[in-house]
Amino acid sequence: MVPKWILPVAVGVLLVTAGCAELSPGSPEPSTTGVDPTGDGTTDGPATTETGEATPSESSEPNTTGTGAAGVDGTATPSDRSGTVSVKNGELPLNATLVFRRVERLLGVDADTPEEVRLRTPATIRFTPSEQPFERRMGLEAPGDESFRGDVGGRAFDDAVVLTLWNTTVEEAPRGELELVLVHEFVHVVQLQREARRDREFGAGLPRQVQRSLVEGGAVYVTDVYAREYGVTYGDGRTPIDHRAKDYRERPPTSVAGTGPYYFGGRYFDRRLDDPADLWAAYEDPPETMAEVIHGPGIDPTAPLSVDVDAPDREYERRGTLGEGVLRAMFRSELDGDVAATAAAGWSNDTLVRFEGDRLDFAWVLRWTDADEADAFENAMAELADRRSEDVYGGFETVRVAPETVVVLTGTDPFLGNATASGTNGTVTVTVDGSG
Repeated sequence: MVPKWILPVAVGVLLVTAGCAELSPGSPEPSTTGVDPTGDGTTDGPATTETGEATPSESSEPNTTGTGAAGVDGTATPSDRSGTVSVKNGELPLNATLVFRRVERLLGVDADTPEEVRLRTPATIRFTPSEQPFERRMGLEAPGDESFRGDVGGRAFDDAVVLTLWNTTVEEAPRGELELVLVHEFVHVVQLQREARRDREFGAGLPRQVQRSLVEGGAVYVTDVYAREYGVTYGDGRTPIDHRAKDYRERPPTSVAGTGPYYFGGRYFDRRLDDPADLWAAYEDPPETMAEVIHGPGIDPTAPLSVDVDAPDREYERRGTLGEGVLRAMFRSELDGDVAATAAAGWSNDTLVRFEGDRLDFAWVLRWTDADEADAFENAMAELADRRSEDVYGGFETVRVAPETVVVLTGTDPFLGNATASGTNGTVTVTVDGSG
């Protein structure tokens, strides 16, 4: 037995890096990210953007510089502060400097003005995820031929923003969308600058989806306040939180765990804060689980859960906590959205164990708030199994080890034939006999 210990799982199906917390644009832009709720770090899909669409790597476009001097309403607007945001590779129908000043004011900060907004218009791209066995078995792996299209996406650095336009131009893109994506990215610019000063990421040490909810949800919330204050909406008339809610409910199930942090994070801050300037104080007392992000403060605290492994002939590693957001995404792959939410709502704790070697197998140990919630989970898993083809997803088994605790075993036939689980509500042992 060779246990390997790693940091908590990096959750974020399909959109794990949606949004934009990056280094200076002088550094190479990451272009390899995709589906990775098990934290492998081996994905090879394109990086993603603020709009939740996939982003190709940086292209070598002509570097023409626009003035960016027009006001947000198309008229010239003087700035009473030094430092302006230049626009490269074209021009914007708005004053990027003025937009950034408004973001500063909303956040109650005096930030370093970003140097530039870079525009780029790549060709249509196609997402090509790497092999992800756990995601495939849970119905979370994006199909390899799935295309992603959008109008405007963005990525933020500590001193610049990149706006990407697909199948459109600056002239044709919805003007409100251009402005709101830019606002979202400028919030990220300020977040990055403040993280650098405190030498610590917001939400450091928390589950990855919670951390993304803090960062992306914070940007969605501030952008929503901006939209209401300045009368800006998306092309369909929605403000940012409503836009994210629509994304979450209507996008394919494979993207639910990625869109969730944007929507639930934005909603969490909107319900908790009276002023965007209070965001920084909220970061000092963050939610600790996706359940708290989704349902708000006051939800039952996480119940203790200890998972031991007895597998002398298998290497394994504990992959950390997946949380309610991933559960919702898994159920949404086959079940109605309300049913999926109800089945996941009683989550109290979980640990994923990955067994390695010439094949990959998994044990997902989940504790629920009470026996009734565990019953609801088992029933939903049974319905999930009835709707899925084992030829496509592989088999899985559920083991009720205690009134509040269920173990999901999924993987190859030898594993399913030789793996068992036992224990109490708070202490579980997963046993794999022989080389199963």
